[in-house]
Amino acid sequence: MNYTVNVGEINTLDRLNKYYQNEQYQISYYVALQTEKNKKKLKKASTEEKNKINEKNIQAEIEKMSQLEALDKTYQTNLKRIKASQNEVLNRIETKAEKVTRKSQIKALKKSRNEAIKTQKRALSNYSESDLEYTVIKKNISVIKFNTNTKIENLMQNIILTKGEKFKVGSIKFIKAVQYFFFSVWRKFKTKHPGVAQFLVFFMLSNGVTLLQLALMPMFKSMFNETNIINISLQIGRIGNNFDGTPYYMFNYPSGPIIDGVGGGLAYFMSVQVTLAIAQIINFFTQRKITFKSDSNPWIAAAWYVVAYIAITLIAAVLQGFYKAPIYNLFMNTLSMGNGGELIADFITMIINSAVSFWVFYPIFKVIFKQKDETN
Repeated sequence: MNYTVNVGEINTLDRLNKYYQNEQYQISYYVALQTEKNKKKLKKASTEEKNKINEKNIQAEIEKMSQLEALDKTYQTNLKRIKASQNEVLNRIETKAEKVTRKSQIKALKKSRNEAIKTQKRALSNYSESDLEYTVIKKNISVIKFNTNTKIENLMQNIILTKGEKFKVGSIKFIKAVQYFFFSVWRKFKTKHPGVAQFLVFFMLSNGVTLLQLALMPMFKSMFNETNIINISLQIGRIGNNFDGTPYYMFNYPSGPIIDGVGGGLAYFMSVQVTLAIAQIINFFTQRKITFKSDSNPWIAAAWYVVAYIAITLIAAVLQGFYKAPIYNLFMNTLSMGNGGELIADFITMIINSAVSFWVFYPIFKVIFKQKDETN
């Protein structure tokens, strides 16, 4: 017997029995009501009328009792069928065809859920958190998730899983339970300390962007070093002299490979700037939507962001003149680590750049990423 038919039959029989119970109650109530009415009639009736009423009552009682007996018989039969069906479902493993059907049903439910949530989220983007509509839509999303999960759980009822499937399902449930616990703790913390929570989100996203930069920097550097631009010198923005009297440039990248912490040419400059540009574009969108949940004009925010990015790039370039050469010289020459030392120095310089960006961008973001109700 097909699993879904079994479950459907159980549910149908259960509903029928509830109907039968209701019918039994209605018949019993009707009989009691009629008996009470007939008692009143009997008091005023003549002997002949009494006989007719009694005969009629007896006939009605016989009919009602036969109906009750039939209903009770069907009720008991259904109970046996329900029990048998439940035992059959609980003591069998679904076939491959049934499993495929169940999985396709679950996939369809998830697809429908995701489409419904997307529609709700599009509507959500028209409101801020302070609007009543925002709260209503959020509740709608929760209801959609709950209803879909309930349907999926119903499809999974009484399925005998293999050990591997049990482990997978158990692991998912455990992860979801842990996730729910931390999210509930986070929501409470966010409600009590909104400013601290916002800074923590900014910190976590910034660290994620920094890890991305650490992954991209060596890749772009290796790629640009294979081109001729490594032999193009980039020394611009002179702002005085070093302690030894040599010119101090804001962007100081002499041509050729890095030796004694100096060099890299246009290739080094490009690898740093392309990495930073990609990271900051991602940073702009994630911080705007996730950390600050800004709904102000994105173009104005982007314009100010570009201005801030250029300013921070210039500040970082000036500072790099103090630490870049000593760091590369330490790992490549003093510690004799060669190419490995150059890679470590790449990471350290990128982390310093990221740290400068982190502390400068946060107050800037607080200004440019506003919500509509804050600007009014």
